[in-house]
Amino acid sequence: MKKMMKSITAAAMAMLLSVAAMGGCTGQNTAVSKAPGESAASKAGEPVTITIMQANSPDKAYFDKLGAEFTKRNPNIKVEVIAVPYDQFDSKLQTLVASGTAPDITTHVQLMGFMDYYSKGLLTDLTPYIEKYKFDYDKLGIPKNVMDTAVVDGKTYGIPLNTFTSVLIYNKDIFDKAGVAYPPSDYNDKSWTFDKMVQIAKKLTSGTGGNAIYGLEWDWSAKSPLQDTEYFGPQLFNMDTAKKGYAATSNMAKSNVISAYQRIADLAFADGVSPNPATLNAMTGSNDSDPLLTGRIAMEVEGAWGLSGLNDLPFRVGVAAVPVGGNDKARDVLFTDPYFILKGSKHPEEAFKFISFMAEPEIQQKMIEYSEGNPPSSVLALDTYYNYFKDVDPKELKNVITGGLQYGVEDVEHLITGSGQIHNLLLNELTDVTNGKKKAADVCPALANKLDTTLKEILASGNK
Repeated sequence: MKKMMKSITAAAMAMLLSVAAMGGCTGQNTAVSKAPGESAASKAGEPVTITIMQANSPDKAYFDKLGAEFTKRNPNIKVEVIAVPYDQFDSKLQTLVASGTAPDITTHVQLMGFMDYYSKGLLTDLTPYIEKYKFDYDKLGIPKNVMDTAVVDGKTYGIPLNTFTSVLIYNKDIFDKAGVAYPPSDYNDKSWTFDKMVQIAKKLTSGTGGNAIYGLEWDWSAKSPLQDTEYFGPQLFNMDTAKKGYAATSNMAKSNVISAYQRIADLAFADGVSPNPATLNAMTGSNDSDPLLTGRIAMEVEGAWGLSGLNDLPFRVGVAAVPVGGNDKARDVLFTDPYFILKGSKHPEEAFKFISFMAEPEIQQKMIEYSEGNPPSSVLALDTYYNYFKDVDPKELKNVITGGLQYGVEDVEHLITGSGQIHNLLLNELTDVTNGKKKAADVCPALANKLDTTLKEILASGNK
């Protein structure tokens, strides 16, 4: 899921979840799997239209082209794309669910993650269709851990079509001008550490005002306050062992969590290698574009969606490994995008056919081209991905992606119920830390109480 620093209100998220609850949900997925079968219209050979709701970003425009190719293979099934701005995605879905016009297919895009969809009973169990059509994720090249992102209690609720890792993208022109060696792409190079990256970033930082060059933009977890600390070691949440997808308590008040939040803020206010939030907003403008595109960022650690469109940049880029931090098991974040069929779809069989089509390796290869560089979930399409970017050494990109997959952990916001509500709470409460007005030690202890209260409320709502 491509995440940006935009958020919906907690009230909007609550409205969406309450809409789902009014449909008879009880805090767990209560969808009853019916025997899969084509709709009456499809059986009669009449045209059927299935809808897929997706972000309206340029890197998702490929659904139109591939939808048309799917229709050539299945003349009686038309694919209609509902393109929605990122910051309106969850509220738009709420409106469609409430009106009984929800799309057939979607994925998590904004703040509402997979476990939110699942816990409110919005998802169709795809297991019967997988069995009927002998959908074999292994033969399609989808790794089991990626497939398992949308599996609960042995039932599958989504098919992954994209797997984004975290990557370090760097501006070769800035490195060359400063006479600094490029960072390594090998994840086994243990000399490449967070501290070493900051040291290099200081050498690359120069200028003032509108001419300033910054050595580093750290966006490891898409700036998710739910996961930022994990790179340095501590997990923020203690998950409820009895109820999948729910956090029981947090570690917000622990010293190692506080230190992790402070370390990130220090990149701008102590190390001076990163733009502060106000400067970053001025650089990227109202559309919240990728700061790397400005040509004023030497290194940026972000999701692999940052690679999309690199072939059009006026400067040369390279890719490197995310440096060694304090957690060998979480050096990278995986942003897996499983595609769901929403409960109540009038054409679930046809929708499943389209998702299966999109998972085929040759279609995944076309997706890379049409999206200008989005990564596939199928490892059988990765060679096409590695060779897509004109300025990036395919061997280095392979090192970076395979290393990221090896050391990656799934995005917490995909796996925790109430992700939007939690996200907004943390984002708002930590604002003074990210803006350099307060230290994390002054904010986190009081925030711990608010967070734990919120987690209890989310868990209680799930038990109703």
